[in-house]
Amino acid sequence: AGIHDRYNRMVFDWTQPVKYTMQQKDGMVSIQFNTQASANFKDVTSVSLPLIRDLNQTATAEGLAVSFRIPDNARVQAFWSGNKVAFDVLLMSKEAPKFGGANKENQTATAPKAENSSGPQENVKPMDQVVADTAAQTTPPTPPVAAEPAASAEPTINTAPNAAPKETAKIPNGFSKLQTLADALENKPSETFLRQPNKEQESESADKAISSSDGTVIRLKPAKLSRLAAFQRAGKLWLVVDQEQKDLTPKVEGALASSLTNVKRITLTKATAFVFDFDQDNTIFSIRRDGPEWNVWLNPKDKALLPPEIPLNITQDKGKEPRIVLYAGEQPAVISIKDTTLGDRLWVVPMRAPEGRIIQSRKTAIYSMLPTLIGAAIVPMDDQLRVGTLNDLVVLSAGEGQKVLLSNEKDRKYGKGEAKLTKAFRLDVLLKESKNKNFTTQRQEIEKKLTESTDDVTKSNNLLDIARLYLQNGFGNEAGGLLRIAKKQYPAIESKVEFRALRGMAAAMSGNREQAEKDLTGDDIHSLPEAKLWVGYARSRDNDWQGARAAFADSSDAEKSFPKILQNRLILAKAETALEADDIISSQAELKKISDMTGMLPVEKAAH
Repeated sequence: AGIHDRYNRMVFDWTQPVKYTMQQKDGMVSIQFNTQASANFKDVTSVSLPLIRDLNQTATAEGLAVSFRIPDNARVQAFWSGNKVAFDVLLMSKEAPKFGGANKENQTATAPKAENSSGPQENVKPMDQVVADTAAQTTPPTPPVAAEPAASAEPTINTAPNAAPKETAKIPNGFSKLQTLADALENKPSETFLRQPNKEQESESADKAISSSDGTVIRLKPAKLSRLAAFQRAGKLWLVVDQEQKDLTPKVEGALASSLTNVKRITLTKATAFVFDFDQDNTIFSIRRDGPEWNVWLNPKDKALLPPEIPLNITQDKGKEPRIVLYAGEQPAVISIKDTTLGDRLWVVPMRAPEGRIIQSRKTAIYSMLPTLIGAAIVPMDDQLRVGTLNDLVVLSAGEGQKVLLSNEKDRKYGKGEAKLTKAFRLDVLLKESKNKNFTTQRQEIEKKLTESTDDVTKSNNLLDIARLYLQNGFGNEAGGLLRIAKKQYPAIESKVEFRALRGMAAAMSGNREQAEKDLTGDDIHSLPEAKLWVGYARSRDNDWQGARAAFADSSDAEKSFPKILQNRLILAKAETALEADDIISSQAELKKISDMTGMLPVEKAAH
């Protein structure tokens, strides 16, 4: 359990995927799991969650049943992360929590809303069967209301039920109507350029002006609670809220305010987007919400808080192409926006805090997913690509004959791209029959080759191989010493990108952050995931948690390419960095990756 800004989180960590139904009525929440179990509430009671009371569990014929009371001015939302099910209790207003149940005389008689989820599984039921199961167990979801037709309005993804799409491909039962990319590209949203708000004319509020040392904040205050999507693309910073509000204007304060004066408004049907000119690297972002107001911080003084990764799963019917399924929160909406800078179309999915974001970019022949600060942004590249919503999911599917939603078999199973090691960071050493040799024998073989070498190029390459051998066994200081010798004897070796990559890794391992960042942020290496990974590791060792989190977010799963002994320390650093940002879910997800405890140092075992 954890206490966060304006919400409390309670997580059930199951050993296998389970199903559940959830009901919320008169301040009481009831959760019914389909698996027999006994919940250990020790962590929950020790935290004393202020938004959860009267926590109880009972064993029923169906499985574990859990109930608890929440404030009248709160609601519950749930999401999956691996085998975990997280339940967030969110305050819906700035008022203090009010317990005791709503006034029944003023209530509208409505049936309790049920939520059903089957969780992530490798062998997922066919989508049509999932829809059938959901219909049998829960109240059918209310489809998004179609947009009013207007000549200048932006087309929405989910069209009215009687508006048949141009493509007659079969649409799965339970999905909203789908729109092709060709349909969406026909119209262009209206755009206006905004000026920075005149601060002298603004009404006084409780918000205090911030100093340059606090960072920079972009404030958006819609008329009511909203969802937000935020991401960077082609030198632009995008903020998209799921409300059409013509008088909504961003307010920018702080050190970088002068860099964010050029902003474009895009008016959409039931949505508003703001596109800032902002092309600065190494910016640390943080997303916070205070009631209806969104605060997007750049280089904040305090901890950088970003949502965890959006759960992404693959569903696949036998003999058919898979569907990409993203959890997007209650009754999600997909907003279609034309990017006039690049001339293509974006499908944007805003989300409530703290539901999630895309951390690892994904790309296939017919779509790509952009890294985001919150929400999701999908770039369709084929007019056969379909997007739809189902309960709390956004689903991508391909038209007939398309075979490229996923790039390879590993993607089909895990939904993530396979890590590919960049040549500059390789640590393998090409030795004759070296697989069965220990570290000492391999080192002696390379040293022999070094003494037999007659030219400087071969000798320098042999020294790099010895450094690789030390690095793959976790000896950063020793590798760094060898690389210093190599540079002294052969100064030209520093021009090699692999030399600087190895020296940067060695510096990160030995705690020399200055040298690590110098080597790993050069023009020819800084954008590589492995470089981001080791920069993040160096910053974490220096207790720069904000900088480490920003670098780790861009590193994807690059640690998979390195030997197990290095994976352990890298994953532990990522887990600790997430924990320092109060992101417990991401921290636990990282620790789950360490399944084999062999090869860990005592200090690493203690940290685990």
